[in-house]
This record gives sequence, C-alpha cells and structure tokens, in this order.
Amino acid sequence: PLPHLTGAKLREFREAKTGSMKASSVQSVFTPIRTMMKFAVENEIIENNPMPDVSMPRETRSVNSIKWKPFSPEEVQRIFEAMDRLWGKPVRNMSEQRRKAIWWAVRVQAFTAMRPKEVVDLKPENVNERWIKVEDSKTKDSDRTIPLHPEIADFVAFFHGGGFETFDTQKKDRVQTVRHNFQRLIREYMDPPIIHPKKVLYSWRSTFSNTMRRAGADMDMRRAIL
Repeated sequence: PLPHLTGAKLREFREAKTGSMKASSVQSVFTPIRTMMKFAVENEIIENNPMPDVSMPRETRSVNSIKWKPFSPEEVQRIFEAMDRLWGKPVRNMSEQRRKAIWWAVRVQAFTAMRPKEVVDLKPENVNERWIKVEDSKTKDSDRTIPLHPEIADFVAFFHGGGFETFDTQKKDRVQTVRHNFQRLIREYMDPPIIHPKKVLYSWRSTFSNTMRRAGADMDMRRAIL
C-alpha cells in the first residue's frame, strides 16, 4: 500500500537498482514512481510525498558517450507551452529572479544550440543586440559567434540587468538549478511526461541541429553555429 512506501524503502530500492543499472536508467525507473506519488498526494491518498527525500544517482559519463537524443517538433512545442505555464508566473519556493533566469536559460539554449554551461557562464561583453559570442568553451574550436534570434531579443536586456546573477551562489555547478528544474518540468509537470532517459537539457543542441538540417542549412553553416 502507498502509505507504507516510505523514503527509506525507496532509497533501499534505489540502491538495489544502482548496483546494476546506469544512473540515467535508475532515474527512468523512478519517473513513474514520482508521478504516482504526486497523484497520490493531490488526491489525498497519502499525506506526504516521500520522493523529495530520495536523491537520484548522478550521471558520470561524458556527454559524448551518452549521445543525448533530440526532442521531436511536437515535444518542443509542448515544452515551450509547459515552460510558459509553470515559469511564466510566480513559483512557490522560488525567487522571481531565479524563475526568470531558468526560463531564459532554457529558451536561449533552444534558439542558439549553446551548451548549458555556455549559457550560464556568458559574460556581458559577449551579449549584444546582434549576436551572442561563445568563448572559452569546451574546446578552442567551440568558440563561435551566434546571430541573435528574434525569439530571444529580450534576453539582452534581461541579461545585462543582472538576470543571471542568481546563479552566482552555485560555485561548483552553475547549471545545476537549470538542469534540475528542466528535468522536473519534462518528467513530472508535463502530461504526458517526456521520460526517455536520453532526452534532457543537453538535448537542445541535437534538436537545433536537426531543425537546421530539415530547413536545408548546409553543413558549414551548422558547424559554424554548433
């Protein structure tokens, strides 16, 4: 019975799975459990949700070895709609600056194909009304200048107004808050959720690449932006 499914029992189950499964697979196993617990609380079947007491194992493989999968065009539309519904208004236990910063960080990724870390580590001199310049990225060849898409034109004012300063408190991993909230958005908030373990925040890069290919962009142009 659900009332007897405690945080301790779920952690024991997680440990049993962690020994034989990849971190992303364990997270996938817990996705329907999260949904079930959320439903149970909302319908007063149980009083407290034990899932916040159960942390998930972190992915230790490199991005290249994981090969994140792109979102489909239909999923992209649903994600944008969910972002506006959830982050387009005040969110409980989240500051207004943090809420807006997360919304912008995800949107900038979607319209530039930038890596998550490249977005949150942007410097003021690298953002203007015409382009976003990526420097000191993953490799020297990753440095590039990306034309500013009209859909993110308002990002310039937000960014230069100190919009990303909220991430300064995260010294070790400035992407952590964006990654965590995006994961919750697509795995828990969206209905139906996007539960494929290889569809994550980093998927925006491959999604953008696929979109450019479908639009007929040649390989040189795709390489220049990606």
